[in-house]
Amino acid sequence: MAPEPDDAGVTLLELVVSMTIMSIFGAMFVSAIAQMYQVANRTNAAASALSQINIAFQRLDGQFRYASGISTPGPATGTDKYVEYLTTNTGTAVCGELRLRSTTSQLQSRQWTQGGTPGGWTTLASNVSSSTPFTVVTPATGSAYQTVTVSLASTVSGRTRTFRTTFAALNTSPAVDTSAYCVEGRLVP
Repeated sequence: MAPEPDDAGVTLLELVVSMTIMSIFGAMFVSAIAQMYQVANRTNAAASALSQINIAFQRLDGQFRYASGISTPGPATGTDKYVEYLTTNTGTAVCGELRLRSTTSQLQSRQWTQGGTPGGWTTLASNVSSSTPFTVVTPATGSAYQTVTVSLASTVSGRTRTFRTTFAALNTSPAVDTSAYCVEGRLVP
């Protein structure tokens, strides 16, 4: 006669040990997936901030390149830093203003016909800051154009990146007084 097969099953202790091991592997898996999502979110946020600033700088390049004059940045004291510029390459004198809004951390721009009322603000980049966002250099010996340097810092996920670009205004000349350019923007917030 053949012996009967041993079908005693598993003990409670074996079941608890196997469930504990599976729980540890499950927790490790869930933790790894959560970390992957966090890294992906941080990377997307940094890429979005970089993209916004790059697009803003490309847009500003076209505006500052054809400027006939760039005003002295202001204010010396205050919260929102700004700079105005005048373009005449289209046959119409068009003023532009660029500001760094400290309360919302936004780089914004607007345009209007010189002597008219400034238009509404358009946001070019968010989550940016700078203590000296705009620096204008007037033509000097060896340079025939005004230049404006835009310096911005963007903080995303605890990491700060600094962006700095200098634009040359090719239609400016050393003899032009730009202090009266586009003053309408200073009066309208």
